[in-house]
Parts: sequence; C-alpha cells; structure tokens
Amino acid sequence: MVPVSIRNNLAALRRRERLLIFVWGAARWLSIVLVLLFVCGLLDWFIDRQRDTPRAVRLGMFFVQSAAGAVAGLFFLLWPQVRRLPDALLALWVEEKIPRFDHRLISAVQLNQPDTRLDGTSRELVAVVTREAEKETQRVGGFTHVADHSRLKWTAFVLTPIVLLVALPFAIWPGICFALLARQALSDVEVPHSVTLVSLSPEFWPIGEKIKLRFRVTEDWNENMEGTLWVTPQGQPTDRYPLTFSAEDEMGAIFAADVPPSAVNIRYSARLVDGRTKLPSEMQLVSRPIVNKNLAWVLLPAYSGLRPAQPGLSVEERRYERAQGGGDVVGIPGSSVRVQVIVQKHIATAEIQLLRTKKTLEGAAPAAEDAKGETKKMILGSDRMSAEVRFDLIEGLTGYRVIVRDIYGFENVPAPRRTLRVIPEEPPQVAILRDTFGVGGDFDVEGMPVRLGKKIRVPYACFGAYGLGKAQLLYRVLKEHESGNDPIEEEKWVRLNLPEEHADDAAGPFDPKTGVFENTPFYKSVSFHAVPSIDENTTLGRTVGGGRAFLDTSGLRDSKGPVQLKSGAKIEYCIKVYAADRAPSESTPFAVSESRVSTVMSDKEFDAWLAQLGEEDKRVKQLEAKQKGVFEPK
Repeated sequence: MVPVSIRNNLAALRRRERLLIFVWGAARWLSIVLVLLFVCGLLDWFIDRQRDTPRAVRLGMFFVQSAAGAVAGLFFLLWPQVRRLPDALLALWVEEKIPRFDHRLISAVQLNQPDTRLDGTSRELVAVVTREAEKETQRVGGFTHVADHSRLKWTAFVLTPIVLLVALPFAIWPGICFALLARQALSDVEVPHSVTLVSLSPEFWPIGEKIKLRFRVTEDWNENMEGTLWVTPQGQPTDRYPLTFSAEDEMGAIFAADVPPSAVNIRYSARLVDGRTKLPSEMQLVSRPIVNKNLAWVLLPAYSGLRPAQPGLSVEERRYERAQGGGDVVGIPGSSVRVQVIVQKHIATAEIQLLRTKKTLEGAAPAAEDAKGETKKMILGSDRMSAEVRFDLIEGLTGYRVIVRDIYGFENVPAPRRTLRVIPEEPPQVAILRDTFGVGGDFDVEGMPVRLGKKIRVPYACFGAYGLGKAQLLYRVLKEHESGNDPIEEEKWVRLNLPEEHADDAAGPFDPKTGVFENTPFYKSVSFHAVPSIDENTTLGRTVGGGRAFLDTSGLRDSKGPVQLKSGAKIEYCIKVYAADRAPSESTPFAVSESRVSTVMSDKEFDAWLAQLGEEDKRVKQLEAKQKGVFEPK
C-alpha cells in the first residue's frame, strides 16, 4: 500500500497539472476564438463598407466560429481534463525533476500496488524503499513545484497580444465594435456610420429618359461632400458617377446623380464618406404609355334625330354620331363629343383635360395660349388598353388633351393637343330645278308663261346636313308701275306651307334631280319629301329632300286679300326650307331659293306664244342641220 503522504502529494501534483493544462488550453481556445472573432468582424466591416453583409455570409461566419470554438474546446479543454494521469506517470515526472529520489519513488509507487506480483522480491526490501521514498517526499516539501509552470508564461505570451489586438478597436471605436460583436451573434444591428444613405429613387423609370437617382442623407453631412454612385445596366459593365448635394429639407439632405438613359434594367449603389446604401437597389426600365389612336365623334343634337329606341339605351346614347378626322372636333351648338383612345399597354387611369381660351384684360391682345379647364375622368375599357369619355361641346372650349397613366404612374409625354371648335349651324341648301316636259325631257319649261287660272309647276331640291324640317312656297304678285316717278313698294311674300308626303312602294324611290318619286306622273305634285335614313341605326336621315309644288294662279292673295289676275301679270315665287325642328326657344335655320318670275297670259296669247316658240324651234333645228352639213367631211 502506497503511503498516504506520497498519495496526497501525487494527488496535489495531479490537480496542479490539470489546472495548468486547463489554463494553457483555455488560452489557446480563447486565442482561436478571439482571432476568428476579430477576422470575421473585420470581414463583416469591410463588406459593410460597400453594402450590407449578406445574411448567408453572416451565417457562414457564425457557423465557422462555432465549429472552430467547439473543436478547439474539445481538444484544448475537455480532452486534457478527462485524460487519466496515473500515480506511476506522476512519479516518473517527479523522478525526472528530482533526481535525489533515485528511482525509490517510482519503486515505492509500483511495488505497493495491490495487484503487483513481487515474484521473489523481498517484502522487507520493498518496505525499506518505501520508507526512504516517504522520508524523501517529506524532505522535498511536496511535488506541486514539479508541474510545468512555464505554460503560464506561454499563456501570457500568446493571450496578451491577442487580447490587446481585440481590445484596442473596442477602446477606439466602441460603437462600431460592439455592433460588429452583436452581428457575429446574428443580431440584426446596423454598423454605425458617420452618414446614412437611403435610396429615394423609384423602382420603375421610363425607357429612353435621363435617370435621376436620389438619396436621403442623414447624420453628419455637409454640402461639400461628394460620393460615388455605381450603376450596372443588365448585361453591361459597371459605371461610376459623382454623387453630389442637391437639396435640403427638414429630414436631412438629398444627394443626387443623373445617369444617361437606359433601355435595360439597372442595379445601383452609392457611397458617401463611410456611409453607403444598405443593399444594391434595382430599377426596372419600362415604356411610357403611348396613345396609338385618338378617335373622336360629334354627337349631333337630339333635334337632328335619334336612333331607334332599344332597351337600356338612353336618349343621349341614341344620338347620331359623325366621326372626326385625327381627333380634332368641329361641331355645331348643342352637340356633344365622344373621345376614345387606344394605348399600346395596360393603363391604370385616363383623363381628358379640356382647354379654354385665356381671359384677357379689356383692350388687350387675345391670349395665344390655352388655359386649363375642367378635367374629366375617362372610362377604361375591359382590356384596360382603351378609354372613352363624353362631354358637351360648348362655347369657349378650344381643345383637349388626353392623359393616360400606367400602373407605375407614368403619363404619356407629351400629351398631344387636339382642337375643339364650335361653328354656327349652316342653313339648308335649296334650289329650284330646271323643269322639262316631253319624252326624255326635250321641252324646257324654263321661262314658260302660265295660262290664266292654271298652275305653275315648281320643282325643287334641298339638302340639310343636320336634317330637314319643313318647306314653304313663297309668292307675290308684282305690281306694275305706270310712272318711273312712283315710289317702288314691294309686295310682301305670301307663304304656303307644303305638307310632307311619304313614299310608298308604288311611288318608287325619290329622285332629287326632278324633285319627285320615280313613278310620279308629270301632272301630279309632291309638296315636300325628306328622304329617310337607309339605316336608322347608323345614318342620320332627312338630309336630302325636295318636291314639285303647284302654285294655283286662280286663288292667289296679297296683303290686301284675293287678287284678280289679268293677262300680263307677273308672279314671283321661291321655296323656303327649314332645318330640323328644335325647341321653341331656339331659332331654326332656314334657306330661301332663288326666285323665279312667271307671266300670266290668256289662252289666245299663250297659243300665239307657243306657235312662235315652235317656229323658233324649227329654225334652230334647220340651222343646226346646215351647220352639221358644212362641218362634216364630204
């Protein structure tokens, strides 16, 4: 049995050795941890100078440090502590350090083990050796000084510069270092900078336009600072641009840089002093909306006529339309306008901006520019690539602009200007037609006198762009003046309303060249007829009309009453045609044809006139025959 004093001293040596091993292992473990922490923090700081360190990089550094710390802890801390230090090994260390034991200590330890076989060795000799080892142990005063204390010096030699290396940045830049330390533990802490940059630039920008990149700058900035902007167009090399002060507001400063137009998406980041944008930003380049077609229609006033009623159609929707070329609009008072645009891409909103004449001071020259008027929202089509609006065409409007916006808020620039013009409604046109008799119309009635008590045939045709209303026959008996000194007093016109007649299958189509229907006999009148629309759903009717009125000379009147005509009396007549009827408060445009004069003759005088006309016609035909014989080759 090993003496208690020897066992206690060996146990003390074992504890001292384990302590020294732990201190040295802890120094090496801490050195590895601090060096890795310093390197990873420095790497995080370097990356953070240009951009926010990616989460993947931070996770990688965290796992590397954790793995290295765990492995180092296993080899330098845990394994040395669990490793067995037997008494024999410790006794050999003591024998090596204290030669005076002269192998008695190791002999005493080994020979006194319970399972030791002496094999003929004298027990008295073992006891003597043991006593001598025990005495020498007491003489040396313990074995703890035998432990390798030089590891304490190595601990200080290795750990001191590393601790200083790590502690010095904490003393100089504590805010940055503590932030980096927290980030190594995956805490979402920002690394402090003297200035902070945040992009104010939009995510989308129009293709082909100069790109304006803006950044909000806070903290310690001044107007003289100049930074750097890095821009990388997709598939192209990176370009650098200066970042300079642009403006100041209550939130800080705005630094800006202008970049040439691009047709592809770009990535950009900026740096100012030690501050920089957190991550590279992306900007998508998109096309502005373009109005490919600007269509316009004038909606005629309701009095011009309405399309047939249909379920769900209002009176406004039943008004007839007329297309306007190029989107420019010309219409009469009371009209409305329908504008439709077609865009090359989807749009979010559309509006029409009406333009008015600028008001000027009294006596000043007219303004050359338009003033902005009312803005109306347009209704988008189901495909979101078209829009439509209706508005009244009123005096003072000079034009309009259609402004469309896409989902990014970009407008069509420039928005083309289209004109709006209100013009007076032109009166209808009316003309008395040349009247003929006979086969093929070979007998001209133009200037033909009328028998006393008979009728004057008055064919006429009329046209009204916005519809015809009614027609009247105007006449008056011209007074004879016996002396040139008598004052000329014109007789007032007498109006005869011409009732409207409608076509039937037997009458045939209306012929505006003759003023009657195709199958109308020469002796029958057609007072007034307005040709209906060939398609009531699309085309305005009653724009063409006419008639063949008969003026009965036996019942004429003047301002004083019935008139008794005598041979030689002259009757002047014309046709008056009104446009489509409208509200009583509005004046209806009208037109009056040129007037004609017919002379009244007795039957005897009329027959003589016809005979003379026949002789003249015979002589004209003979003359034509002679001329034909002269000029034709023989």
